Amino acid sequence: MSFFRKKKEVDFLEQEKAIDKEIAVERNLAEKAKAEEEPALNKGEVRVREIETQPKHVVSDETSRERNRLKYKDTTGLVTSQEKNSYPTFNVFYLGRIPTSVEYGMEAVESPVDQLCRLRDKQKLPKVAVTFDTEGLTIKELSSSLFSKNKSKKDGIDIYLPLHHITYGVASEAHPLVFACISRMAEDDTPHDDGMPVLMLYAFLCDKVDTAQQITYWQLQAYIEAYEELKRKKILRNRRKQALGSRKPAASMAQRKAGSAGYDQPLPLYGNEPPPPLEEEEENGNDIPKKGYKVKNKGYSKPKSDNGYIPDSDINMDKEQKASSPLGPSSPTEKSRSGSITSEDSQGGSRDVAFERRISEMNDLMVEMDAEKLKKLMISNHASLARSKFA
Repeated sequence: MSFFRKKKEVDFLEQEKAIDKEIAVERNLAEKAKAEEEPALNKGEVRVREIETQPKHVVSDETSRERNRLKYKDTTGLVTSQEKNSYPTFNVFYLGRIPTSVEYGMEAVESPVDQLCRLRDKQKLPKVAVTFDTEGLTIKELSSSLFSKNKSKKDGIDIYLPLHHITYGVASEAHPLVFACISRMAEDDTPHDDGMPVLMLYAFLCDKVDTAQQITYWQLQAYIEAYEELKRKKILRNRRKQALGSRKPAASMAQRKAGSAGYDQPLPLYGNEPPPPLEEEEENGNDIPKKGYKVKNKGYSKPKSDNGYIPDSDINMDKEQKASSPLGPSSPTEKSRSGSITSEDSQGGSRDVAFERRISEMNDLMVEMDAEKLKKLMISNHASLARSKFA
């Protein structure tokens, strides 16, 4: 009996497979016939139809990329070339730092790196985590404990170098496992009072040649992204200055009454005839009757305003004097008008100027070159990056 039962089960499974094959063949034939009947559609329409036919819980890669692109769209109409990168962290060994006199070029790196390699020969090097991003270079020493792997030490090496201070960074040609970068220790070219040199070279020993090249690559990515952000800020700042420059300053009440050139008077309602002169009210203390209310056995009392405040003659300004008083430099209105420019210039002005000085060779390409062309140009200057697989 068991033999016949197994045979029936096998026959049933074979029938199900045959039915599935027939259904698949019919579906393919129907799709081909439908494709022949429909007119030719462009890629965009086909892609929209595919997205519409997908289930709601399934989101394609192209749809997610489009959402991320729109997420970084600015209200001014400027769209960043791509979404911001997530910069990796590299675990390397810290060779140390050494003063240098040249801020750019391969020759500025080779000699100091050779000195550091000879000084640190047969020495135990601290392991650090290195991260390059649009803010700069972060160096943090990692703990040597087995139970706290890849965690930064509290009292270890903790260095931060702003990106606009870093003048050059590349994997060494004589020592391919070493990545080195040169940083400016001050905003200007004058040495510090404590004897600190102006330029300092930082060197790191990597486990693989690929790691040194990848650090160089991500450094260039950080420069490109910061360069694009600086260019966008410049455009926005120029637009804001042009918009504020087209506005005329608000005139005081006295200037409006006098009809000065700083105030655009409205068109007269009497044709070509000038409007009648404004009559100024004379406010004399004798003409204004003394108001108050009488309290029994207490004489007159000062009147209260609608909000319950009793006005004082020492702090109550005359109406005409209050209206004609000009806005001083400490006026909140004046601050609010100029704050949109001065605040941004004071916060990012020095950083932008220093960053422009670091990438002075790119300033001529600000309008003509986008990030992709700039990336190719910068990578072409580094032979190791041009040969690498991630360039």
